[in-house]
Amino acid sequence: MNVTSLLDDLDGGPADRTVRFSWQDAQYEIDLSERNAEALRALLARYIAAARPVSNPMQQSEDEQPEAEPSEAKRSAYRARIRQWARENGYPVFGRGKVPRFIVEAYEQYAGAPAYA
Repeated sequence: MNVTSLLDDLDGGPADRTVRFSWQDAQYEIDLSERNAEALRALLARYIAAARPVSNPMQQSEDEQPEAEPSEAKRSAYRARIRQWARENGYPVFGRGKVPRFIVEAYEQYAGAPAYA
């Protein structure tokens, strides 16, 4: 039986996860403890909240059809649910604009449902 242990790339201690991100057209991954992963999310939250997502058409094969976009009303209601949950659980969230991805992911993990469910 093979066992893989992750070491935190910042402090050398045990890591809980591998975090992937991109910056200026380069892809990166780093092994981090939950504490250091949360610090990274907190550091980036302000910038992510102000940014807009960019889709990569190269990731979609010619046979794949894009999923139908949910209605604006459905997206708005979904964002409102996330904001309410985030406030109740101590996440920093603004009343308007994009909800940071790490908050959306935390909500989806809590709710056990993908976006717009």
